[in-house]
Amino acid sequence: MGVLELMVLGLVNNSSNLLNIDLVEQTRRTIAELWPKAEHYQVTIELLTDADEHKHTLNPIYFDIALQNLLGNAIRYSPTHST
Repeated sequence: MGVLELMVLGLVNNSSNLLNIDLVEQTRRTIAELWPKAEHYQVTIELLTDADEHKHTLNPIYFDIALQNLLGNAIRYSPTHST
């Protein structure tokens, strides 16, 4: 879903959409969602962290969009068999 669609739904620029989320867990979930795409491009995704959790207050929709875009581009444009 694009930012314009989110604006139409009223999900953007609304401070009530700020939540205290665990960035480590959210990142793990996003990696799991993108795993089939990574396998298709023969790329491995790893999350290396010493933290079990890292809580931060933010808009989870924006975070998810940015993280999916970042990881999706990394998968798409990385050489085959990359990590």
